[in-house]
Amino acid sequence: MGARIVPLHAALSDVSRALQAAGQQLRAAGLFPAAEERRPAIPVFVIGRANRCPDCHGEAFAVGRITAECCGCGLPLAIVASRRIM
Repeated sequence: MGARIVPLHAALSDVSRALQAAGQQLRAAGLFPAAEERRPAIPVFVIGRANRCPDCHGEAFAVGRITAECCGCGLPLAIVASRRIM
């Protein structure tokens, strides 16, 4: 006879279920690393870049030796010389 037609969402859910089961088996066997907890990003003031306050989205900062304080809301940010952004 002809080919069986399966809705795409049903096929994807079957594949997703199979991948989840395989991942659980690998974790149980100790072959697959558990998902690491991700730490929240820490906002900092980066020297030489355009900075924006994470609280009020202002762009004006009073820069000191250790911290830069937002002129709009007063949020202090730690100053770093460079930051690797991926």
